[in-house]
Parts: sequence; C-alpha cells; structure tokens
Amino acid sequence: MIRNSIASKLVNLPTGHSDRIISMRVLLRNKQHITFFSVYAPTLKADPADKEKFYTDLRNHVRITPADDKIIILDDLNARVGQDSEAWKGVLGKHGIGNCNDNGRLLLEFCAEQQLNITNTMFQQKDSLKTTWMHPRSKHWHLIDYILVRQRDLRDVLHTRVMPSAECHTDHRLVRCKLNLHLKQKPRSVGFQKRKFDVKGLQSAEVVAAFQSKNQSKLVNRTCPTNPSPDLLWAKKRSAHQAHLTQPSCPRKKAVFRLICSNFQRKLREIKNNWWTKLAERTQLYADSGNYNGFYEALKAVYGPSHQAQSPLRSADGQILITDTASILKRWSDHFQSLFSDERIVQDSEILCIPIQPVKTELEMVPTFEETVKAIEQLKCGKASGADVIPNEVWKHGGPTLHTKLHEFLVCCWVKGKIPSDLRDAVIIPLYKKKGEKSDCSNYRGITLLSIAGKILARVLLNRLVPAIAEHNLPESQCGFRANRSTTDMRLIP
Repeated sequence: MIRNSIASKLVNLPTGHSDRIISMRVLLRNKQHITFFSVYAPTLKADPADKEKFYTDLRNHVRITPADDKIIILDDLNARVGQDSEAWKGVLGKHGIGNCNDNGRLLLEFCAEQQLNITNTMFQQKDSLKTTWMHPRSKHWHLIDYILVRQRDLRDVLHTRVMPSAECHTDHRLVRCKLNLHLKQKPRSVGFQKRKFDVKGLQSAEVVAAFQSKNQSKLVNRTCPTNPSPDLLWAKKRSAHQAHLTQPSCPRKKAVFRLICSNFQRKLREIKNNWWTKLAERTQLYADSGNYNGFYEALKAVYGPSHQAQSPLRSADGQILITDTASILKRWSDHFQSLFSDERIVQDSEILCIPIQPVKTELEMVPTFEETVKAIEQLKCGKASGADVIPNEVWKHGGPTLHTKLHEFLVCCWVKGKIPSDLRDAVIIPLYKKKGEKSDCSNYRGITLLSIAGKILARVLLNRLVPAIAEHNLPESQCGFRANRSTTDMRLIP
C-alpha cells in the first residue's frame, strides 16, 4: 500500500519476482531513484534448498539494481541476528537483541556481501520497541522483521522502531523506519541553445534601431546563389554537411564543411559568452536596485525551469496504467496519431452542392514583399516559439533588411514547391483541461508549436484564401476563426 502521490512517481508498476519477493522503483528528483524490496523468507524449519534459493534470488535482484539507486528492503526474514556487532561491523549495530540462529547467519552473510545494514539494531531503545514477534510456546519476544539499507545510506535513517500499539491483524508488530534522504545536488544547467531570447529590450526604440542596423550590416552584402534551393538558403551548414557526406573523400568539400563548423562554433562561443556576461550584469543590477521579480527571473534563466514528473497514463483500452517514460511518449504519439489521422468521408452529393467558382489565377502568383510584411505585422508578441526558439519579436522588429531576406526565401519555397522540414515540423504539447482523470489522454488539449517562419508563410496563404474563397463559401453559422467574429456571436444568429 502506497500513497497516491508516490504512485505518480513510479518508474514501473510494482514487480512480483516470486511468491516471496516483490520490488518497486520510485523516482525521487534529479533522476535519482529508490528501490524497495518486500520479502518473506522461509522459516527456520524449512528445507535448506528453499532457503538457499530464496537468498540466491534476492542476491541477484539486488545486484541488478542500478548502483546509484538507494535500496530499502522491508522483510519478514524469520531470522534472529543476535548482538555480536564486533564480528559483523557495518552490518549489525550495538543494540541487537537475543541470540543468533542459522537463519540469522544466512541473513548476516547476505548483508555483508551486499554491503547492507540492519537498521533495527542501530538505535538504543527499550526491548519492547525492538522485538516484533512472540514465540507461541515460550512466549518470548524476538526480532525477526527487519529494515535493511545500503551502508553508504545509513545516514539517511533517523530512527527504526516497533509500533507496539498498531493493530495489524497479525501476530507480528508493525516496524516503522523514519528517513531523511540525502540526494545529489542537481547539476547546473548550461544549455544555452535552449534559452529564450531576451525580447523585452525590443520595446525600446533605441534597441530596435540598433537591432535593425546590425541585421542590415550582416545581411545586406550577402547575395543569394544562382538557382538556390530552400534547404540551402535555410541551413547552409546542413547543406555543406550533406555535400561532404556524398563525397567524403573530396578534400575541397571537407575543408568547406570544417571551415563552416569552425566559424559556427566560434560564433556560438562569442554569443554564449556575451549572453552570460549580460545576464550576470543584469542580475547584479536587479539585486542592487531591489527588483526582486527581475532578480528571480534572471535566476530562472540560469538554472532553468523546474520540470514535474510525467503523470502516468492509461492505455487505449483503459486497462493498463503506463508509468515508464518511453511508454508514455509512445502513448501520446498513438493518441495524437489516431486523433489527427481520422479519415472523414464526404458524400458526393454534398460536394455537388458546393457552387463552382471561377479559376482564380492570381492565387498562384508568388508572394509580394508587401504580403510578407503584412503577415509579419499580424504576428502577436508574447507567443511561444517553435523548435527553433526564435520568437515573434525578432521577426517583427528585424527591420526591412531581414524582411527582404525572408521574402526572398519564401519566394524560393513558392517557386520550387518545397518547404524545409524546420518550417513544417511541429511540437505538440498536451495541456490538462483540469477536469477528469489525469491518466486519460482525452482530458488533455494538444497545442501545436510551429516555427515562426512557417507561421508567416501560412499567414500569407491565409490572407489570400480568406477573401478569395472563404468569405463566399463559408455559411453564416461559421463564426469561429473568422475576423471580427467569435463563437459567442452564435447566440445572436436567429
């Protein structure tokens, strides 16, 4: 029995290895885990072969447990370990009780081999707080139920004691272990590539002017190659790499690829160093001026956002609870695949009811510069960016030079009839609707994050299609996703 809050952190469901051994692995934080074993050993009068098989199985399961995992073994071992702490240093504490028997020696040997500690014997307390079972004939109390931990994790154990007053409907007493887990510190994140752009400064006219001037100085002297492809314009380094792969023995292509990579790494280091320097200066300024909101935002930029553990999901039939990360990602993939690939059949009679429109040849004309600028101006600030992490503000305030280069790129895509994968690929993020079970995929709403350059091209298409086709064919009842209308306007339609 475990708490619901712990159940959401299970890497996998509890695993029953045999009739006597079951284990459960729990995610703590910083990718650290703790593995619990609940075991029931053969009694003193059991066949020695059964005892040997039990400890062999338990030994194998402990060995295959990841070395970084904390281990806690909760067990009814039917063994008495005695009080000889000098002979079993590191395994047995100074506060044992009673004498050792054959089962106890098997347990002590197992703990010494696996570097485990019997926490019941580590604390000085009354015998009534140590013993767990009373012999039915002699009426003597013995310690036969134990809590074992790794010797290196002994400092995590604050206290282990028996709860004599707990009623468990058994002839054994309840044993409780109080822990304070010492975990490794989270490594400092230095993933600069995934940091957000600082676009707040673009609210200043001076910063915008400097940004546009820098874009102009970098882009104005760059000329497009003859008959370029969209992929070549969008990712020059990637194209050089592909050229190198096609002819790896060509020294010229190899030299070009190495030069581009070298320049890329050098520029990346410069940008990274400048980013850290400016962030340090801004953080110090916030601290000196008492701007706590800005100070904590700067700290978040250094350490990164906190990530919550992925909630378990139910399978498509709702019978199995999926807990491991790989299976959860596959479940999301299958869910959105079935959601977006649903084939819809339209009756021919319905298609014939659509009035025939004249051919509009103007729709195939290449986008004009004015259309590109209009699409850029229609972008909303403060929206999440796609996988390229380039926000809307960069395109909006980039200036005419940047807009001209983007327009040339869109024209190339239009003429070639090809769009780079960076503009087409999207990141789907599920958002919980705050109703229903979190384990049900249908209680989530998926939002799609596209690259902003792809959104600009889509907006150019939309600006052409809406006045040319949509307004003449959409029914009056269609209010959603239309200019100057919303779904609330449906209440006003008679």
